[in-house]
Amino acid sequence: MPNLESNVKRWENKKKKAQLQTMAAGMVFIGLLSGIVGNMTAMFTFSPSFPLLKLSILAVGVLIFLFVSLSSWTNYSFLYHYFSSQWVHKSRPDELQLLTGTLEYMDHVHMPYAGVFKRIQLRLKNEEVVTLYVKPTIMKGIKTSETVRVRSYHLFVVDVYR
Repeated sequence: MPNLESNVKRWENKKKKAQLQTMAAGMVFIGLLSGIVGNMTAMFTFSPSFPLLKLSILAVGVLIFLFVSLSSWTNYSFLYHYFSSQWVHKSRPDELQLLTGTLEYMDHVHMPYAGVFKRIQLRLKNEEVVTLYVKPTIMKGIKTSETVRVRSYHLFVVDVYR
């Protein structure tokens, strides 16, 4: 249990840091673009002293940093929610949601830092389709078109019953 709590806290901190990096890179990129557009519209052309090449290189660098930060943010968020679901499963199992439905689709998803997950689509009794993620060991022996009951928390399955 303490290991799960420390993992939740660690990935939450990483998620927050990546979110701040993404927002900062986005603001810098928007600032650079508005500066370039502002200079262009001032006289409908660039002034000879305008450092277009340097700003373009800087804008490309910031854009790459923005996409790397956005990717890190999504990966860290995924892991934070995964460890949160495991922690809720161990400490407060009454908060888990019980879903019953037919397994329609299942494929593998490779996540950095977390390994392989299975993405499943479950058609519930009210015809709603829910996409959930689960570790492959939990889904061992279960095939598509089977009716299953799953206990989940925030997009992650923690238990499967046939």
